[in-house]
Amino acid sequence: MEERAKEEEAVPEAVIDMAQPGWPALAAAQLRARRFARLRLTPAEAELTRRLYAATSAFYDDDAKHAVAVSDRQLGALDDRSGYIPSKRREMYELHGRSGAPRADPSTLLSPAPAPAPPLAPALTQSGAGPHPEARP
Repeated sequence: MEERAKEEEAVPEAVIDMAQPGWPALAAAQLRARRFARLRLTPAEAELTRRLYAATSAFYDDDAKHAVAVSDRQLGALDDRSGYIPSKRREMYELHGRSGAPRADPSTLLSPAPAPAPPLAPALTQSGAGPHPEARP
């Protein structure tokens, strides 16, 4: 406990500007010392984040999400399953690199003009992480 307090003192809490060189090392130090890091996004990253949250919301509001649901047979394959996973407590969209599931084209997320979310939004989270507070990191 005392060691953690010394480590926190050695790394002052700060908002890390992602436009500055060396920000990854500063963020890593914050994460080690404090278990969190606050990042100031660049305008482009902030816009992309806003668009991802809007697409996520549209995806979860659309019943078409069930068309990409993980099959009952794949549910136990925690590191290989990809797709929509409903449950009584939360719903998630997981994406895993080893999965044979089709992937969204990442360049569509970076188009200059915001576009309406497609009926089946592209994969928006990894390993269940997402805007839902109960989703595991």
